[in-house]
Amino acid sequence: MAGLASGLALKGFHVFIYSIANFPTFRCAEQIRNDIDYHSLPVTIVSVGSGLGYGNLGYTHHSLQDYALMRSFPNMTIVSPSDAQEMKCLMPETLKWNGPIYIRMGKGGDPVISDKNKEFGIGKGVILNPPEKITLIASGIMSAKAIEAANILGAKGIPCGVVHFPTIKPIDVEMLLRYPSILYELIFPCYICIDPKVHGISIEQRGLAVEVLQLLRSLVKDRYFNEAYT
Repeated sequence: MAGLASGLALKGFHVFIYSIANFPTFRCAEQIRNDIDYHSLPVTIVSVGSGLGYGNLGYTHHSLQDYALMRSFPNMTIVSPSDAQEMKCLMPETLKWNGPIYIRMGKGGDPVISDKNKEFGIGKGVILNPPEKITLIASGIMSAKAIEAANILGAKGIPCGVVHFPTIKPIDVEMLLRYPSILYELIFPCYICIDPKVHGISIEQRGLAVEVLQLLRSLVKDRYFNEAYT
C-alpha cells in the first residue's frame, strides 16, 4: 500500500492511504522511511483507532508508539485533529501541503470541541481556554478531556487554560512564544496531557516534551504506561 502510494505520488498524484493506526505505520515503516519520507512525497497517511481505540482486539491492533515512530522521519508532518469537524477543516489543507503527512484520529464518535468558523492551519495551535497559572496542553481527542478537566477546576474556583495543538510536528513555537507572561515572566507550571489510552511514553515523546519545556521554562507532570507495556 505504501509502496504503491509512493509510485503514484512520483507521477504527480496526492495519495491518501488509510487503515487502523498500527497497520499504515509499523507494518509500512520501511516503505514510509525509504519511499515516502526520503523523497518527501505528497502522501497522506490516515490512521483510525489510535492508542487503545481497538482495545478488545489486543496488542496487534494497538498503536501506542506511532508518535515516536512517525516523528523520527525527518520530512513527516504529524496532525492529530480533536474531532470530526476539525478533520473536515484539515482535509483541504493536506492538498496544499508539500510533503508527507501522518493524520492520527480516534475511533470516532468523539465530542466536537472545534469551531468550524475559526481558520485552521497545519502547524498552528488553538487556544480553547485563555492561558492561566495552570494551563493544559493537549492534542487530538485528549483536548476534549483537557476541557473537561479545566471545567472541573473552574467550578472549584481554579482558572485553567487549555491549548490544543492539532499539529504535533512541527509544534507551533510562535504560539508558545506569544505568551511571554507564561513562558518567561511568571513561569507558570504547564501540564502536558499524556493518556495511556492514547500513547505510551517513549524516547521521542519525551523529546517532544523536552522541546516544549525548553520554551516554557517550567515543569512537566505526566502519568503514563510503563515502557514495557504491561
